[in-house]
Amino acid sequence: MREETLVLSGVTADKYSPLTEAEKSQIKSFWGEDIVRSYRECEVYKKACGFDVRFMPMSFYLPLITRRLNNYFYGELMEDKGLLGRLSLGAIRFPVCFVRTIGGEYFDRDFRQITEDAARAICLGLNEFVVKAAVGGHGGAGVEKVSLRDLSMDERTATVNQIFTRRKNNILVQEVLREHASLARFNPSSVNTLRVQSLYLNGEVDVLHIILRMGTPGSFVDNSCSGGCSVGVSKEGYLCDYGFTSIYDRIYESGDVTFKGTRLEQIPKLIEFIKTAHVKQFPMIKYIGWDMIFDENNEPVCIEVNTRQNGHLSFQLCDGPTFGERTDEVISYCKAKEFRY
Repeated sequence: MREETLVLSGVTADKYSPLTEAEKSQIKSFWGEDIVRSYRECEVYKKACGFDVRFMPMSFYLPLITRRLNNYFYGELMEDKGLLGRLSLGAIRFPVCFVRTIGGEYFDRDFRQITEDAARAICLGLNEFVVKAAVGGHGGAGVEKVSLRDLSMDERTATVNQIFTRRKNNILVQEVLREHASLARFNPSSVNTLRVQSLYLNGEVDVLHIILRMGTPGSFVDNSCSGGCSVGVSKEGYLCDYGFTSIYDRIYESGDVTFKGTRLEQIPKLIEFIKTAHVKQFPMIKYIGWDMIFDENNEPVCIEVNTRQNGHLSFQLCDGPTFGERTDEVISYCKAKEFRY
């Protein structure tokens, strides 16, 4: 039950709507007696969105989707942020990475191996940068924006040394991105990302969901589990009337922007970009969560890709069942696939 405890952390009693016996029977029949361990997560979906048997329990998502739909070995490579930009064919722009660790060793932006002292020296020469874990980070935890501007050399050295000492040999140092005004207006302090979920299965590629994620005022990260909020976005670019906070309260606006009626004009272009990129660059991974922004020039930039934990509960709350009309197809594929770990 650990996975359910994690996704329902902070959810209060008023966020649940009890299921009827008929609804429980439908869930068991649809997902399988041996998969459904609890109905609590389904009760959250019912309260927020109404009952739909296709809402996927985390007990199904973790062992089957992340271990059968997505090949575990390829997924592990893609989850290593140190390899971003190296495994793709170059069509997707990733943030400039000044220093990265891969397998505990240091590399510069051109993937040339360097010493730790050289890595520190590179950072000392930057006025600002973003630092995060190369592997193992999730939910925005540990992501820092560092400014060395206006510091003395002693202060710069102390700051950089402290970062390397604390993070040891699991570090990624990237450029600070400035995003387009259409995204920045939702919360100027955070990089507000578009999480785009794409499925490439049986030769057919679809963008299933798009979620706009915003941080809280003063926060640099946008993740819901770090206090931010999320709102669904239609394929035409219109925001849903409301989104959800980190504790699954409804929210209708962010900053001075009301969600209802607001449109992001870049969305149709982004959908075609993601569909092309998935087929061309990562065809061995069936289900990908892309964290995207539009930079100051209104061009798409991929912050990272996700092949395992894709913000499952918040996605379904904001935009409906994970696989929508392709749910039966995904279930059939996963049941026939060998479990690999």
